Amino acid sequence: DSDSDENENPARPRVSEVPEVALPTKSNTDTFDRFSIPTNAKVVSREEHERHSGFVLTVSGQLQSGEFPGWESLYCHYNFVMGPDWSITDGLEEGYTQVATRSVSASSEDELVWNFPISITFKSTNAFGWPQIVLRVYGFDHFNRQVIRGYSAAHLPSIAGQHRLKLRCFRPMASSKMMEFQGWMAGQRPEFVDDDLPAKADGRKACRVRSRGHIALQLNVATRFMKEFGYSEEPRGTHAQSVTHL
Repeated sequence: DSDSDENENPARPRVSEVPEVALPTKSNTDTFDRFSIPTNAKVVSREEHERHSGFVLTVSGQLQSGEFPGWESLYCHYNFVMGPDWSITDGLEEGYTQVATRSVSASSEDELVWNFPISITFKSTNAFGWPQIVLRVYGFDHFNRQVIRGYSAAHLPSIAGQHRLKLRCFRPMASSKMMEFQGWMAGQRPEFVDDDLPAKADGRKACRVRSRGHIALQLNVATRFMKEFGYSEEPRGTHAQSVTHL
């Protein structure tokens, strides 16, 4: 009978063919001990690790509005420029607002309301290269071509609290009247080759610009672990809420 069962189910293993479980030997336990965690090891919490890995700068708020006399529809592009020791741990490094038109119900006839949200978190061990926000405002000419209307840049506030910024905008000028006329005919107004030039010092002294309009921002700033790296987190003799015109 056993022979017939084996012919019907040849794949069924015999009891004697089941592999035996190897018990740990002295050599196996020695190998495990070499890779085990020492009993005197110090367990570091996540907050303690973050405290010593760098201070944190968190910025949230909105790109509220802009005033550009003579222009009907505009949108804004923003991005951040920072030093080599800085990194972004959360949020978007750049963004585009929607196209806004002048509102009759606004406080100013030339005001264009965006109310575009901004949220980003930075981390660093060095205050050098403190992050800057770079703004570029674009519009459309009579032929529906995209043209630059203004540039602006400013350092993010270093004091925790609510801040309202009013940034002046400018745009580069042509090197001559002939170049200005040719640019107007071709629909190519003067622009910076490097879009981040407003946040840099190199090359700005040789550039001629014309002031035009301004942008309003509302930013909420929070900092962490600044004291661990030798920086003060509390303003001296100032309020947490500030209004700055740049």
